[in-house]
Amino acid sequence: MAPDRLTSGEPIDETAALLATFRFAAVIGWRDFRASYRWYTYVGGWLVRVVAQAAFLASVGLLVGSESVAHRIAIGAACASAATGALLAIPMATRERALGTAGLLVVSPAGLVPSMLGRAVDRLVDGGLMSATALVAVFAYLPEVRLLHPSSLLLPVLAMAMAYSSTCLAMTLAGVALLWPDARNLLSASLTVPLTLLSGAVLPHELTGRLALLSHLLPLGNGVQGCRQLALGDAAGALLPLLAEVLVGSVWLVAAIGSLRVTQSWATRRAGLV
Repeated sequence: MAPDRLTSGEPIDETAALLATFRFAAVIGWRDFRASYRWYTYVGGWLVRVVAQAAFLASVGLLVGSESVAHRIAIGAACASAATGALLAIPMATRERALGTAGLLVVSPAGLVPSMLGRAVDRLVDGGLMSATALVAVFAYLPEVRLLHPSSLLLPVLAMAMAYSSTCLAMTLAGVALLWPDARNLLSASLTVPLTLLSGAVLPHELTGRLALLSHLLPLGNGVQGCRQLALGDAAGALLPLLAEVLVGSVWLVAAIGSLRVTQSWATRRAGLV
């Protein structure tokens, strides 16, 4: 029989322990997701909703008599759906508080960070799947776009990149929601419209000046530009926005880790989550 690691005197690999906690939390999040949806409710309800939303917003362009504006808004709305599922990570982070397990996570050796980030993986997958589905539907509708083209393989990659950056932004604010759970839905809902507008997703014209700079620093902005480049057949032009979107997501990931560590420190000192 192999000796017990806790009694053998061998040092514990902290990195491996953190990764194991992250993986376990991701599995729990996936099981929660499966408990909430069946494939037919997800496809017939959630995915139909995001496609219908893109079609509805695109109809605004048709009302003003501009087909190009309709196409532009349809692509942007499909991109913005990545944030719809991702921002739900904010209220879902407070589930641990409702279940009474948040305090245990705070005092655990791994802490809040790997557990909370692991639980948010299903939000990343959900947001990416929603956006990819809506983008494929929009690209299949647009007559001037060749969907069955190798460059179209970038669509799901861009969708996942936008979901990644949006999820990291959500987890940055999840620490606030853990300390003040009454603000969870306010934080999630109040972010959706500004994020969609500042990314230029549903605006008829390109953003300029400081707003354009801000759109590149927030989730969605670069991904929206990349998808519009793909619609124009410029696959090479979509690569830089893709890399920029991943970079923005990584910056927000660092911010999320810092936010959760501050939350843990605050809760440890004031017994806020115990």
